[in-house]
Amino acid sequence: MSATPPPTHEGTESPNPFEILWERYRSLILVVVTAILLALIGNTVWTYMEQDAVSEEWAEFTVSIGLGDSYVDLAKSGDGLTEALKGIELADLEAQVGMSNDAQKPYVLLAIARKAMMTKNWERAESSLAAIESGYPKHDLVIVTEGAMQTRDPKKPDPDEPLAAEPEWEDTVDGSAIAMMRQQIAAAKGFTLPASFAKPEIPADAKKVKFTLGDYGSFTIALMPNAPLHTEKLIELVSADDGAWFKGVAVDEVRRSTKLRETPYAMHFGFQSTKDDIRSKWTTTEPSSNIVEFEDTGLSHFAGAVSARPEAEGKSCADRLWISVDDDANNDGSRVVFGFVVEGLDILRTVCEASLDIQAEEQGQGQPTENIRVTAAEVL
Repeated sequence: MSATPPPTHEGTESPNPFEILWERYRSLILVVVTAILLALIGNTVWTYMEQDAVSEEWAEFTVSIGLGDSYVDLAKSGDGLTEALKGIELADLEAQVGMSNDAQKPYVLLAIARKAMMTKNWERAESSLAAIESGYPKHDLVIVTEGAMQTRDPKKPDPDEPLAAEPEWEDTVDGSAIAMMRQQIAAAKGFTLPASFAKPEIPADAKKVKFTLGDYGSFTIALMPNAPLHTEKLIELVSADDGAWFKGVAVDEVRRSTKLRETPYAMHFGFQSTKDDIRSKWTTTEPSSNIVEFEDTGLSHFAGAVSARPEAEGKSCADRLWISVDDDANNDGSRVVFGFVVEGLDILRTVCEASLDIQAEEQGQGQPTENIRVTAAEVL
């Protein structure tokens, strides 16, 4: 009797359920996975395009309120809104309100308020702040926060206490950006410039001298009674031989701002060696023959201030003149201010913008490449 033959599937492994599903639904799964991948890619592209459009929109907006240079110019990256708005007209900001969306309008109104403050248009500043409050009551500019809304200054250490390893900071002040601006407006409206910081009145009988710088034009200096020694010596030099002492003297240094540093415009002249056409013979070490005692005039380097070059041992050179085209209080006390330019300050600004060589241009100071000479000097 023969044995029963084994079944044909004996010894084989049963199919995995997932393999069965894969074989049955392979096409559907591939379609679903492909659709998901395409959806993810599409969403990424769409999100990027939307973000790119938003970035472009806000980039154009920052330019419209004067902040564009902060993103492309390293020297201006730290500028605040006040600095950025110097070149923007209030009318341009007003026009921007109608072209801005709801996300941008509060910031345009804030810029308007700041610009109005810069021109002491207090009513316009307040109305702009009020518009932010009424139109956007839940905006970050309006909401009072417990965090610092201002820069925190370090506390002054107690001289009797040991120096702390880490600096301690002043406490934060609750508030909002709008509230802080209102405080600034109130402080600015109540501020009165101390008398010592006000540019002095030029006496009606002040003696005056006039210098001409060739084709550039002329400028006139009113001499102050606070410095009789300097005034007397300068008049003596200008009066003698029809101003021969100064005729032919060249501007030997100008100072101005660079891309990386703000510097008040200023210029200097008076060295006799600069009368020579050969520049290698110019020197700034030649001794002055018109030295006078240092006079404490109490006058500050306001725009147009005429000051004497300081000499060693507390002396001063009455024949070598610095002229501050811009306010330059950093030099107060180090030079004797004894006069102010009353005519032709624009001429001197043009002189300060004269061409310099590459190195001097980078430093923001040096000899003009052109010989700018005194062609006439007279007492008026």
